Amino acid sequence: MQRGLYASATGMNGAQQLLDVIAHNLANVSTNGYKREGAVFSDTLRRAMFADDGRFIGQLGSGAWMQDHFTVMEVGEIKVTGNPLDVAITQPKGFFAVQSPGGTRYTRDGSFTINAQRELTTNDGLPVLDTAGREITLPDGKVEIDGGGNVSVSGLLVSTIGVYDGRVTKLGDGLYEGTAMQVMDAPILQSGAVEGSNVNAIEEMIAMIQLNRIYEMAQRGALSQDEMTQKLLQSIQGR
Repeated sequence: MQRGLYASATGMNGAQQLLDVIAHNLANVSTNGYKREGAVFSDTLRRAMFADDGRFIGQLGSGAWMQDHFTVMEVGEIKVTGNPLDVAITQPKGFFAVQSPGGTRYTRDGSFTINAQRELTTNDGLPVLDTAGREITLPDGKVEIDGGGNVSVSGLLVSTIGVYDGRVTKLGDGLYEGTAMQVMDAPILQSGAVEGSNVNAIEEMIAMIQLNRIYEMAQRGALSQDEMTQKLLQSIQGR
């Protein structure tokens, strides 16, 4: 019975961890370039089971626990804004490089602006980097960005926005840390648009409702195990 109580408690804990993941996804349903999180669960305390004649007949687990989480890199909704500084990456691979106080970071949020120093930056003020890893400074004039990331001012090519690919680790605030990042030769971009979040709010809400039911079932299981333990102790004391 104690194993059953442990399994119920493990189930409640796993449900709470997954609920945190879903809540984080829902909180970023309107965040440009956000990639939803998923979770991987595994059985705990597996124990081999054998028949009386010594034959192996299976394994006995004690509940599920969240082994790891992952990022789903599918493309989010491409939203046309008409802003000439906005750029969307329309393929799963690829990140814009930006200069942060902690070094070069990467993002899928292509909602750009120009600061007082005429630098192309993110809305958070981080300078956008070109294909050589340099900050992009623009002269006065009409700025245009084409589908290849080429930045022109009054018809003259000034720079090319760098789109990089490699191994990334999510840091938060839409930023990633990259390893072995390389410039992509022919990224697929769309100017005058931004990539939205790839979170499906309806699917996440359905998952949250199902998860609440699972939590309640595990909670009822724990209460039942506790009641059975109390009855067992009472029967032993009554002997």
